[in-house]
Amino acid sequence: MEAVAKLEAFVYDQLKALKLPQLPKGLRTWVGDNVWWMAAALAVLSALSAVSLIFGFMMALGALAAPISASWYVGAFAGWVLITNAIALTFAVLDAVVLGLAVNPLKESQKKGWTFLFILWLLSALSFAVNLLVSVLTLNIFGLIGTLIFGTIFLAIAVYFLFEIRGEFAHVEKSAGVKKRKTTKTK
Repeated sequence: MEAVAKLEAFVYDQLKALKLPQLPKGLRTWVGDNVWWMAAALAVLSALSAVSLIFGFMMALGALAAPISASWYVGAFAGWVLITNAIALTFAVLDAVVLGLAVNPLKESQKKGWTFLFILWLLSALSFAVNLLVSVLTLNIFGLIGTLIFGTIFLAIAVYFLFEIRGEFAHVEKSAGVKKRKTTKTK
């Protein structure tokens, strides 16, 4: 976790240097209070995505076993489908697990939950890099351009919102006894 903390500090410093506008306090608080159910919904969607990828994986295996796969082109295509499905399945499972682990700490406004979201962002960045590599290896120019444009936009927006809500989470290691962050009213 020390490496994650160092990466967090590095990304925080880089974003601070950009001097981006901040979200209004009320919006930051609302997102911080409600991000737990968003994470839970995304965990379920990631798990469903993993299940559908398993079916796609099995269909590609079936295509390789079929007599028509004697053709080199069909075999090569099914092989690339297997490889890309395996990569997507790996990231979908990792996303579902990390999001599932984040729900309770996020619900209790703990820094640990936010750290899980940061790890999820790091996984997204790694997935972005792998998708770029696969697009280059398969000479898929449209996939490369689409991944570059939409992946970059997604990662930028995600890291902005992630660090905007960073201050909404308490720095507590254990979840026992920490149900909500302290709110103090000043007169």
